[in-house]
Amino acid sequence: MDNEITPTIDISRLIKTDTGESVSGVTFICEGLPNGLSINESTGVILGTPTRIQESTSHEIKFSCTLKEIPLEGSTEINIQINGPQSIVCSQIEDKSIVVNESFSLGVANVKMVFDGGVEKSISSDDVTYELLDSDGQSAASTLPQGLSFNTTQGKISGTVTSLNYYAPKTYKIKIIGSTRIGSKVGYSNTFTLSMENNPLPDTVYDIDENNVLLGFKEGVDLFQYDGICNTMQIPVRVTSVDHSAFEKDLVSLIPSFITNLIFANGSNCSTIGQLSFAYNSSLTSIDLSQATKLTFIGSTPGGGTFSCCTKLISVKFPSSLNKINQYCFAQSSNLSSITWDAWKGNTEFGVDPFDRLPTTGIVIVTNPIDDAHNSAALLAYLKTKGLPTGWTIG
Repeated sequence: MDNEITPTIDISRLIKTDTGESVSGVTFICEGLPNGLSINESTGVILGTPTRIQESTSHEIKFSCTLKEIPLEGSTEINIQINGPQSIVCSQIEDKSIVVNESFSLGVANVKMVFDGGVEKSISSDDVTYELLDSDGQSAASTLPQGLSFNTTQGKISGTVTSLNYYAPKTYKIKIIGSTRIGSKVGYSNTFTLSMENNPLPDTVYDIDENNVLLGFKEGVDLFQYDGICNTMQIPVRVTSVDHSAFEKDLVSLIPSFITNLIFANGSNCSTIGQLSFAYNSSLTSIDLSQATKLTFIGSTPGGGTFSCCTKLISVKFPSSLNKINQYCFAQSSNLSSITWDAWKGNTEFGVDPFDRLPTTGIVIVTNPIDDAHNSAALLAYLKTKGLPTGWTIG
């Protein structure tokens, strides 16, 4: 079906009288042919593209003509069988991570019917429905995180997860159910895994006072409930400053080991980050301050060491608004090898040895330079005057 059939032969030349006399002007009729097929009334040829499967069924072809003003008629039978697809297939579905407050969409694509000989044909959306199954083959749409749903006519998971709830990685597959028109053939996608990871910690874990100063994590909050779901600290929009030693106590980081990234929310109101706020950490690999476009001072009073001894830190990004980095702010961050600065203005003030004991090599990048005097090479040269190792280069 859904393949154009090989037309039957022209049978008009085969019609003869019972005495063997050839005739002409024969008219052919065949009622009840399968959908998509028709008969040529002059030749008796059956042709077309069938649209529904059919078991072998006998169809009567009636023919008639006039010979010597005498009406003649006869009939013959033809068996027609219309086969459906051998299988239904779709493209590979990749594993995917779900991130809170981000639009999510994943599902089947390129759904096709496969016929004898490997011939593939696209399938009409009217001829297929879908069901989401778990690894045990049970219906699983209800197990999706809050905010996601499964569309049974499109075979797609979509939506936006608006709350951060624990969601263990789950393995799914999508069942493709053909209609009776194509023989109720069933196919399956590959198995794929959805996981909720790489999310920021929720704002509710932070202790923010009435002046919008971030004091640290709230007491009594079990941060490890987010292990496997979150890998990022995102400083909330309303925070105007981060208190000194907010996430450090007695030379020990208070940040859980599964947190590897520090970012600031888009539209951040933060202008200062206090001394030792994130110091002595051994899990952060990336610090991105680029969204903190009001940030002016790192290592504010009493001063310094804000990101010192972050032993796994590899990269840091600064906003164009930053104009002061206090003493020892990145000292002994022994793996820091990439510094990116957005639209560096050249007026940044530095305290004593902000880059003390960094790796001997690394790269410096200025994004969106305001002019040639403030490009990556200019920043690199300037930072070397503030103690950046001489082996560093522009990226």
